[in-house]
Amino acid sequence: MKKEEIPGSIGDREEKILKLSDDIWEYAETKFEEYKSASRYCELLEAEGFRVTKGIADMDPACQTRLLTFLDEGLVSPMGWHGKPFSAPLIIVAATNRPVREWIASGNPSFREDLFYRFDCVISLPPLRERRKDMRLLVSLSLQEEEVNPGYLEGDGIRRISLDAVDALERMNFPGNFRELRVRLKRACSAARREGVQILCLRHLLH
Repeated sequence: MKKEEIPGSIGDREEKILKLSDDIWEYAETKFEEYKSASRYCELLEAEGFRVTKGIADMDPACQTRLLTFLDEGLVSPMGWHGKPFSAPLIIVAATNRPVREWIASGNPSFREDLFYRFDCVISLPPLRERRKDMRLLVSLSLQEEEVNPGYLEGDGIRRISLDAVDALERMNFPGNFRELRVRLKRACSAARREGVQILCLRHLLH
């Protein structure tokens, strides 16, 4: 059973990373399921598949205890299953924007220290303003999404972005992190399409 925790700022698009992880680990018979409510996640905890919850640090103590026991035993009970729990391939990913490490170091009881150390891997996602070197990759990936760049898969969307537009994006602070980047690109794509062009230029970002 693989367990990961991803702390980061709001809007850092951790679900994008998680969905890519889902493809990499090839859980073909399972479904990527995301729970933005920690309490809802707790209800469906002991089912097979690929589970991710946002706001794990907001789990109540009883749910944290249940998750701790589950991570220790590694047994699942699929929904509708009436037999004994059994071991099955499972990936649990937890995400939070809370300072869990600082809580543990200061003795804050909001999050169990033993639960934190049950996760095999911890990935920190700094704010987008601290990852400017990743901007070109993030822009490229975003422009390949239909939601951001409608028509891209059919060849009708934006196909290129100018260097001055990329330079401008690299200089922006993006207090809204990745979500803000995607919104800006989506608006810029719409502006370019209204002009009937397939290259996103600096003027489109200024709309």
